Amino acid sequence: MPLFLSGGVEEFCLFPLPYVACNVIGVEKSGNIIIGVAGNLFPLLISFMFFSKHFWIWYIGFLLRVIEIISFIFLSVMCILYRCGIKVEKDDAVAVLETWNNGWLILTLLSLILAIIVFILIIKEHPMKKCMKYFNIK
Repeated sequence: MPLFLSGGVEEFCLFPLPYVACNVIGVEKSGNIIIGVAGNLFPLLISFMFFSKHFWIWYIGFLLRVIEIISFIFLSVMCILYRCGIKVEKDDAVAVLETWNNGWLILTLLSLILAIIVFILIIKEHPMKKCMKYFNIK
């Protein structure tokens, strides 16, 4: 995402944990907010690519959506902690909130709404039925 907003790649690593460190000094405020929030939204978009009838592909998407729910709840908690004056060092949510002074309420509500939507989508998939059917459990 930083590359699309005129940020330069400083470091790129695939192993042991993949990451890209970018220089975002020249990026505007709105760009920094987009970069910070994209860390939560991008995996959600990827998880929607895994709707399939093949069990293991579906299961990967299911796990990604569960992780996204946890991520959105964590984002909401970080926003509330920030509002209460507790700042966690080097957290993306804190970086976004320091850039976007009055955005804590919008970001908290948005993340909770997205967590609820993803939760409802998971419930509609009937994951227990799919697992029981695949493993022939009655």
